[in-house]
Amino acid sequence: MLIEDKEERTVEISEDILEVFSENLDAKVLFDKMSYTHRKEYIRWIQEAKKPETRENRKTKMIQMILDGKKGI
Repeated sequence: MLIEDKEERTVEISEDILEVFSENLDAKVLFDKMSYTHRKEYIRWIQEAKKPETRENRKTKMIQMILDGKKGI
């Protein structure tokens, strides 16, 4: 028997990513409107960075991609 999962899916966002969003509220609004899958893709992409400078670059790129209307990576 299948049971529909109606629980809202949330993506864990680390403090440094939240900080970038606090400086770019328009991007945060657009991000919040995205599907769970697209939000998860963006966050995973940033978290998978091995070097701190790569992580920083990806956060900047993410904001620009979101503002440009790109839904996912």
